Amino acid sequence: MNGNECQKALIGIYLKIDMTELRPNALGISSAVIGALSMFVLGILGNLGLYTGAVEMMQTWHVFFSLSVTGILAGIVEAAVICYALGWTLAYVYNKV
Repeated sequence: MNGNECQKALIGIYLKIDMTELRPNALGISSAVIGALSMFVLGILGNLGLYTGAVEMMQTWHVFFSLSVTGILAGIVEAAVICYALGWTLAYVYNKV
């Protein structure tokens, strides 16, 4: 099998994936990663004095988030849990409808 045949075979495999259904666990995990990274970046930028308005909003909306190291870590965990739950629920409801 040469390179072109191998590439066509791989494309054929990818095209056979059923895209009519979302995988709840995959969407939950990817949402959790994005939420955790966002909280981490916001905590770092907040400590640098940037995006203070966004930091104030996050401190209002998230119970455990603050600009200390433990506050940032707690905010990361909180955001990951909330985003996972919302992503999983969204995919589950989408699949049922």
